[in-house]
Amino acid sequence: NKYGRTNLDAKAINVLDQSMADATLNKTDVKRYRNETAEILKFCAGLPPNVAAKRNGAQVLLHINNALTLTPGEVELHTHKVHLLARMKRWADLAAHCETFAAEVVKLDGVFVDDIEN
Repeated sequence: NKYGRTNLDAKAINVLDQSMADATLNKTDVKRYRNETAEILKFCAGLPPNVAAKRNGAQVLLHINNALTLTPGEVELHTHKVHLLARMKRWADLAAHCETFAAEVVKLDGVFVDDIEN
């Protein structure tokens, strides 16, 4: 071709372009996650957990759910959600969350068994 680029060069450029696009998306997700956790802290700042749950429970739960969509494997967020739902006495929601979380974890159970055995 007229610029002396080979097919391999074009593939490398495509890979780099895709990597840059992915990095931009991941950076956006990280920023959104940080914003969600900042909102959680704002609603809970200086309040005992039971008071924060009574006053701001719905708002905190919304931000926890938003953060969990970005980082579904973050156990600490799941723990906070469980404690919040319990303080809010939302027993059905608490049971549903624990059941869903357990089902998601079981999907990964045994993934590495073959690697360990060999």
